[in-house]
Amino acid sequence: MRGMTQDGLSYTDQIRLLRQGKSKSEGSGQHTGKLTGEEYLSRFGKNDRIFPVITLIFYYDVKKWDGAVELYDMFRLADELKKEEVLRKYIPNYRINLIDAGNIEHLERFHTDLQQVLGMLKCREKREELERYIQKNRDYFECVDVETYQAIRELLHSKKIMKDMSSLKKEEKIDMCRAMEEWYENAVEKGLEAGRKAGMEAGRKAGMEAGRKAGMKAGIEAGRAEGRIAIIIRMLSKGLDEEEIKGYTDGTDDEIAKAKLEMKAMNEGTGVCG
Repeated sequence: MRGMTQDGLSYTDQIRLLRQGKSKSEGSGQHTGKLTGEEYLSRFGKNDRIFPVITLIFYYDVKKWDGAVELYDMFRLADELKKEEVLRKYIPNYRINLIDAGNIEHLERFHTDLQQVLGMLKCREKREELERYIQKNRDYFECVDVETYQAIRELLHSKKIMKDMSSLKKEEKIDMCRAMEEWYENAVEKGLEAGRKAGMEAGRKAGMEAGRKAGMKAGIEAGRAEGRIAIIIRMLSKGLDEEEIKGYTDGTDDEIAKAKLEMKAMNEGTGVCG
């Protein structure tokens, strides 16, 4: 709809300019052709002419165009009804001139920089194909003018990858092959660096987790040992012998010896004599 509206506005502007020209001519006393009564109302004479307008819709998204390409496609009509002569007679169709840049066949028909630009658009989502295309057309891409480079940068959505060269003079040339090679080298380097950092972070987290688990296990074991020694101390104070204590608590000789030392220290601290 925007295409049709734009075409209509373009024709309207041409007619408006014609009218303005006629008004100025009449005001200056010049005669550019007398208008009849009917023509005077519209200010457009039978011999007046305007220029045809051709609007091109340049579509360069990754996905293939699947929208309407003519006015009839937008009507809620059966396909057979669209072919009816009565419909065509009273409702003029309007078809857009669509250029689906990423899906154009026979690129060899283009004999300007547009051929290489469209060729890059066709393989922009496939890095290896893009590399091969650039290498195949190396003679061209080693000496690209600034305007073409900037257009490729915009169309490929590569503002973060390809440097802005708009400050260069128009007559200067850019080696896109080298620019792309540097970009790939930087991308590989950044990938390696990101992988190294991710590996170090993963290792650090794994080490912390292993340490946490080991610490918990050691703490639990230590808590169990301390609890067992407290029980052994109570059993010793009740007069149980070592074999009985081992049978009840599964305590070791070292734990029983430690319990006796702690029990002795407790008794000395309270002034109790055994």
